Amino acid sequence: VIGASCIVAFICFLVSGLMPEAVGEMLWHAFEDLGMDKIWIGYYDGNERSARVQKKCGFIYQWTTPDVDVPIMGETRVGHVSLLTREATNMV
Repeated sequence: VIGASCIVAFICFLVSGLMPEAVGEMLWHAFEDLGMDKIWIGYYDGNERSARVQKKCGFIYQWTTPDVDVPIMGETRVGHVSLLTREATNMV
């Protein structure tokens, strides 16, 4: 077992409808193969596609951070964090 939780972040560039399936496979691997108990995920303000995918996959909003440093872009953004637990899925 690798840890009790996993931090996951992604930017949704894929066509709508494909990302939930990809996230579903990632969740299966994290919970079943790696034995994770929690998965944290985030998206930046304005990325409504990622917000919808996360909600559709069962993630529950936890908090917003107003000044997230994004060094690769040379800027700061508003970040939103959500959580999905093993117990909240049917993978217990």
